[in-house]
Amino acid sequence: MKKAFTLIEMLISVLLLGFVMMALYNSSDMLKKSNAHLYKYLQGSSKNTQTSQLLYLDILGSDGNISIQKEDSFYRLIINSTTSSIYGRQNPKVAWLVYKENNTLLRVEGDEFNLPLGIDDRVDIDKAGEKMELFSLYASRGNDKILVILKEATSDAKSFLVQNLNIIQFTSSMQDTNQTPSQIPSQNTPQVPTNGEVNFITNEPNGQTDQNQQTEQTTPQEGSETVTPQDGSSNFIKNEENLTPNQQEMSF
Repeated sequence: MKKAFTLIEMLISVLLLGFVMMALYNSSDMLKKSNAHLYKYLQGSSKNTQTSQLLYLDILGSDGNISIQKEDSFYRLIINSTTSSIYGRQNPKVAWLVYKENNTLLRVEGDEFNLPLGIDDRVDIDKAGEKMELFSLYASRGNDKILVILKEATSDAKSFLVQNLNIIQFTSSMQDTNQTPSQIPSQNTPQVPTNGEVNFITNEPNGQTDQNQQTEQTTPQEGSETVTPQDGSSNFIKNEENLTPNQQEMSF
């Protein structure tokens, strides 16, 4: 005759079952958190994709009158007229800018308005993103392509290139007072005076320039590009093969 389980055996069985249930509960809780995190990521990625798609259509449907301005760390895009509208307007004016509060990316659509907005301006404003870390726009030399780069704090950076544009009027206003690395004069950087000569300035440790400055008369070279100042006083020879990566950034 088989003996029944003792009280100690029952307690041990209940204890082991409790451990198993705790492990299953922890696994289920981790799975729920993982699914919630994945859903939040996919939701943000889908919203970011919709923002990129809308911005792409706005630029692609423009009439060619585009203005790009830089303020602080972000850029501002103003399209005078575009066929892309989310409110049923016919050829509305659209502006993309980053609001300082929480670095919110805004899309402004209206028939006719100026920034900053006035009391009588009737526009629709949509939040396209928040906590923006990067919103930059670059135009090609031929003004037929625009590169867009945008990044939110909670998602990866996205970039796209709008090609085959027919820009009839392009305005680029860089209001940032901070010089970029390609704009900061480096040692032995040719400075273009008004007398038509190129002076190579050498920076000394004490902040003074070398008294024996080398002066060269600019002569055209093969494979170089001649840039004429507005006053027509001198020609500065710029060889694209010797440019730094920062100076060739927009050579696409």
